Amino acid sequence: MSTSLWWIFDLAVILIAVYVIAVNAKRGVTKSIILGIGYVVTMVAASLLAAAAAPALYSSVAYDNNITGILTANQHTDFAQIFTDALNGQHYGFTADVRDVSKILNDPDLNQEFDSALYDYACDKVGGTVAMRSDFDNALRSAFISQYGHELGERLPKYVRMNFEQEVRDDPEMMRKLIAVNYDPDLSREERADVLEQHFASKPTTQVLQIFIYFIIFSIVMVIVALISAVMQNKLFFNIQNSTDHAVGALLGILEAGAMLVLLTLLVRLIVLLTGGSTALFNDETISHSMLFGFLYDNLSILL
Repeated sequence: MSTSLWWIFDLAVILIAVYVIAVNAKRGVTKSIILGIGYVVTMVAASLLAAAAAPALYSSVAYDNNITGILTANQHTDFAQIFTDALNGQHYGFTADVRDVSKILNDPDLNQEFDSALYDYACDKVGGTVAMRSDFDNALRSAFISQYGHELGERLPKYVRMNFEQEVRDDPEMMRKLIAVNYDPDLSREERADVLEQHFASKPTTQVLQIFIYFIIFSIVMVIVALISAVMQNKLFFNIQNSTDHAVGALLGILEAGAMLVLLTLLVRLIVLLTGGSTALFNDETISHSMLFGFLYDNLSILL
């Protein structure tokens, strides 16, 4: 995926900051103070309320849908066949038998490190080393991400699949954990789905809900603040020099610009989540190349 569009985000940050600060400098402190204070208060209120409401909304609305989707995905996924096809697709010089692979996955003593067991199995079949261990593991991981990710993507929001793929790529142990859970004889189907949901579905789902709630609260409160500002701006008077008036207005503009940039960051993150990071512009890889916006995006948890 091309990352050449990263500059758009940094340009947006610069344009928003310059424009908002310039407008507030021109308006002066009298016309800017209520809105400036309002933005700060609204951001804090929206952040606190969204953080409190999102987990409750997730538990009552989204959790059951995630569990249903994972259960259905698991019913349509044959992990033994996925890894068998992955082995045969590498043309190691033998034909892997799905029954042998299934035996390894169902063995509690082996499935904790099933990739190692499959590597030993492949080496035994050819009577030597089939490939570098890192290449072997990458082949298994790619097949797992592609095939199981496809099943998840068919039945769950795109952000769940995106987070699943990211978790498996970033954590070498994650594939082992998920396979061990799926073949744990002590867990029911629902219990397995619950563990999987907590691994890769609960966090992005909660974040989506939190951002939505944040926008709703922010919009409602800022409408009230704007009305108060419109009523009060002609009643406020500060006995200060004209240059000082505009300078303080510019300082208040920094607060407003900060709020606008927070909203921009949350909006971009929401688009990335809802599209699963599949667009040329709105994806984590492109954003990671930006400097100014990338800093805001990387610190989203603090902003939110």
